[in-house]
Amino acid sequence: MPSKRSPSPIPLEIALLGRPEFRAGGVRLGLLPRKAVALLAYLAVEGRAQSREHLAELLWPAGNRASSRAALRNLLAQLNKALGAAGLEPLRSDTDWIALAPEQPLWLDLSELEAVLRLPEDHPALLERHEAVIPLWRGEFLEGLGFADAPDFEDWVALRREALRQQMTQVLERLAAAQAEAGQLHKALESTARRIQLEPLDEVAHRQLITLYLRAGNRGKALEAYQSLCELLRREVGVEPALETELLVRPLLRPSHHEPRPGLLGDARARTRMLVGREGELEALETAWRAGSLIFITGEPGVGKSRLASEFAAGMGTFACVEAFPTDADIPYATLARLLRRLLERHPGSLLPLWVRRELSRILPELEAEPLALERIEGEEGKLRFLEACAELMRRAGPGLGTLILDDLHNADLASFEAAIYGLNRVLEGGLRAVFIYRRGELKPAVEAQVRALLEREAAVRLDLHPLPPDGVRRLLLALGRPDLEPLAEAFSRFTGGNPLFVLETVRAIDEAGGLTAHGEARLPRSPTVTTIIERRLERLPHTARELARLAAVAGEVFSHELAAAALRLDPLELSAGLEALAEARVLQGLRFSHDLWRETVKHGIPPGVVQFLHLRVLEFLEAGPGPVSPALKARHAEGAGKGLEAGRYWLQAGEQAVKAYAYADGVAHLERARALWQASGQASARDWAELELLLGRLAHYQGDAIGAQAAFERALEWARAGRAPELECRALNQLGHLLSWAGPNLRPAQAEEHHLEAQRIAQRHGLLAELAQTEYYLAVLNQMGRTGQDPAHHRQRLQKAIEHARRAVELSSAAGLSDIQPWAWLTLASAHFYLGHWASAEAALGEAQQRFARTENARGEAEGWVLKARLHVQSGEPHKSLEAARKAHALAARAGSYEQELGAALALGFALLTAGHYAEGLEVAQSAYRLSARARPPRRMGSLILLGLAHQNLGDWGTAEALLEEARAVGIHWDQLGEFPFTRLCDLRLWQGRWEEAAELARAALGRREYGRFSVFAGLRWNEAKALLLGGAREEAERDVEGLEAHFAGHPRYALLALASRGVLLGCQGQFDAGLERLRQAAHTAAAMGLPLEHWLLEAEQAHWLSHLGRLAEAQDCLERASGVLAGLAQGLPPSRRPAFWAAADQVLEGRWQPLAPLARAAPVLPLTESSAGS
Repeated sequence: MPSKRSPSPIPLEIALLGRPEFRAGGVRLGLLPRKAVALLAYLAVEGRAQSREHLAELLWPAGNRASSRAALRNLLAQLNKALGAAGLEPLRSDTDWIALAPEQPLWLDLSELEAVLRLPEDHPALLERHEAVIPLWRGEFLEGLGFADAPDFEDWVALRREALRQQMTQVLERLAAAQAEAGQLHKALESTARRIQLEPLDEVAHRQLITLYLRAGNRGKALEAYQSLCELLRREVGVEPALETELLVRPLLRPSHHEPRPGLLGDARARTRMLVGREGELEALETAWRAGSLIFITGEPGVGKSRLASEFAAGMGTFACVEAFPTDADIPYATLARLLRRLLERHPGSLLPLWVRRELSRILPELEAEPLALERIEGEEGKLRFLEACAELMRRAGPGLGTLILDDLHNADLASFEAAIYGLNRVLEGGLRAVFIYRRGELKPAVEAQVRALLEREAAVRLDLHPLPPDGVRRLLLALGRPDLEPLAEAFSRFTGGNPLFVLETVRAIDEAGGLTAHGEARLPRSPTVTTIIERRLERLPHTARELARLAAVAGEVFSHELAAAALRLDPLELSAGLEALAEARVLQGLRFSHDLWRETVKHGIPPGVVQFLHLRVLEFLEAGPGPVSPALKARHAEGAGKGLEAGRYWLQAGEQAVKAYAYADGVAHLERARALWQASGQASARDWAELELLLGRLAHYQGDAIGAQAAFERALEWARAGRAPELECRALNQLGHLLSWAGPNLRPAQAEEHHLEAQRIAQRHGLLAELAQTEYYLAVLNQMGRTGQDPAHHRQRLQKAIEHARRAVELSSAAGLSDIQPWAWLTLASAHFYLGHWASAEAALGEAQQRFARTENARGEAEGWVLKARLHVQSGEPHKSLEAARKAHALAARAGSYEQELGAALALGFALLTAGHYAEGLEVAQSAYRLSARARPPRRMGSLILLGLAHQNLGDWGTAEALLEEARAVGIHWDQLGEFPFTRLCDLRLWQGRWEEAAELARAALGRREYGRFSVFAGLRWNEAKALLLGGAREEAERDVEGLEAHFAGHPRYALLALASRGVLLGCQGQFDAGLERLRQAAHTAAAMGLPLEHWLLEAEQAHWLSHLGRLAEAQDCLERASGVLAGLAQGLPPSRRPAFWAAADQVLEGRWQPLAPLARAAPVLPLTESSAGS
């Protein structure tokens, strides 16, 4: 047996409920090894000597007998040394046994728990003893320790945990019963809630909770508790509540039989004493609810808005309530995230479609292992997809949920309100109703405007809740069970102003002061508010409770147990006692004030110096915290702590966050607060100001204010130079250059290049690798774009410079490890090669970019890459592959949520669809792109106009097409960039209309604007010009165009096709009919093989023209029948309403463009170019 030693006079305290703690004489010991904790816990819990062999096998099962016993000896030596340093010698051992010394004073938390359970039910101190052990439960037995390497010991821990959880459940059950018997219903509710946390599926505990709510007169809470139980049982075990539970709540689920009419009003009158005097409001709410209207309830603080809404909603069925916090206004989608999490309790995220989870992960990161970033919500289409995901969750969580309440709407951020309204409008028909609650006069102007618009459209109803009249106050006093106070109803009405909450608080104050004997009518306070009452109740609280209330008022949403312990330097017992006092006094409900008046009164009574001190403590806690905290929260507390410089820097971070979330108005507001703080403090450095102006410039740029952006970037440049901050100077110069070359109203590419080159020199001089890589990238983009009015040689020279800059950007970004710049530099390199006609080099560079974009899952970049891929497929004569690439680009852009990429991908997809002959779908995409381009840069706007015009042209709506293309040409000329593209399409339209001279003039004008090698559209221009000249009789000029086509596009399949067709037409005009017809046949065969239906049917018609001219009518008819077959295939994909115009346009093309075909076109047996005859 273990040897005996003299006992240690120092008591050993062992706490194993939660993370293990060991104390010697009240002093906490340092961290012990995991196996040492296991050994001490096992000896203390088992309470008897243990054999060394058993302990060695229990803790080291993987080793052999000798190694396990050696490990135990070493552990025992370490443990004795650690305990001996604290003056303890609690272990006794010999060669065979180990035990805790029986003479060692020992306190074990488990023993306290077991002792309480042995007390008889009639023990005089039963309540006090049970309450005393509650703080001992800090968590599960040996929480936080794992013993995977000792499975037998882990099994022992698991069995102990289950037994102790059951014991704690019994303690809480007995405690709640004792508290309820003593009239402490609030404490009984807390104890029962804790019991349910331990055993969520214990239906008996849930019934006790419902019973306690009913005893407290809170039938709404009782019904909510029942509904939560139903959802839990269905979700976890797939069953309904027991009959005993249903019988308990059945009176809550049916209208009262004592009222004269069925419906909510009768039920609500019987349901709650707090709704006296609100019969008219309840009837109005029921009418609006049944009509499917959105409901807004407004009024002064304490007038009973929340209580009215919750009791009303409870009467209509299941409901859920979500509150907006004061800090939500600074954080986009903060309120929405809380609302969606509440709905996820009803419909778990695992049941949502993948696209919904992906979209919602932007604000609910727990839904995905790799959530999408909030800043990816870009543009109207991207935002629409996000809102549709929110609506889908509402739709799925809606069944069985009668009403959704959003309380304190005045605190909500605008983005959340807009999203909530959008989603609710989608689900109102499904039966879900919504009630919004806010303080009168405190809505943000933007939200107020939207509410007013809803009211004007009769889509919503607003209920303005007013104080109770004197008779209502009298009835309320009677409902409170205080007929003795009825004579004082007039006095109460004057004092409270009819505010129900004030009435209730006054009654409580009278009771706490000793009743009517101490407070007659003459002694009632005459103040128009209840501030005095609240302050007196605060004064009667313990000191710790008052300090906690002050901290809660200052901290707001971030108030927590951890913050309170750290900021006020409280130990767990002090913290628990203080919070319990606040809960008992109904100052706090959980960790929030029970109503706003408490918070306002408490905060109003804090001396300014103490407010500043508390803000500082909160800030220190947030800065040291392990998790991410919104910089806007830190900014508010830094501002309250009087730290203007730090607050401004946090507001700057909040502005960056808002920019990434595309909440531009919020970003501007945050930066203006930073500016005001720095101007007041005078402490901000030049670097601070430079960063502020840079971000303000970006915000102005994103919002379309190019002039404001330029001014901000210029100020940023001045500050960067004053602060000798070369990296910020480079950023400012590059932003200015990009603005002047791409996004400003007055484009100055030469000045833009000067800015970029200056940034390059600064980065080189200071060895700023990252800034140098960025500058090279900007120079590549600038030189790639080019301008009109440049001669061909200069144009090619600029593109070669773009290639050089892009290559340097690739090298520098690789050396600097800038994974964000490198793929974009590769993509710019690919684009420059593309514009030069270096298809193989473009393909190779694009492959590098796509690999890197895919590796980093950059959907934005991947979309841009597939757009270029689609254009490359066009050059190689693969329209179907081009369409496939464009579809990928469109899908990726939608996933990325980027406005620029989504519009670019829509344009690429639209052109690919039209090229492949999918006219109906092409029109839909073109219309979508046109809507998207409403706020786009002019080049994008021009592209959308051309696409829509081309779609209408192919469908035969030439009037609309001409108007759109003329508008596009005007935009292009004004922008002085890419102006040749609308010229090309207008030229093509003029040819279709038979207006040869105008077509030739347009082609000449466009070809004079730039060398046609720069863009592939010039192949089409040369083809159209040649055709127009031939039809107009100018054969020599036409031959020059044909020779140019043959020379320039010999290696490119699609444009070699145009050259071949052009030569065939020219030979025919020169009288070499057979040679010309052979080339046209080859061109038509190639067009058919490539999948180019438009070129195919036109070339067949061209052959028919020459064959009919030669009198070979049978062959001409064969060609026209093939053309008709292609046209019929195109028409088949159109809506029936668009087919007549399409066929009429085809006939008009034939009659106007090839006059000799007119007799054939009119001879139905020969040329069936009508829809009905073509179909036959």
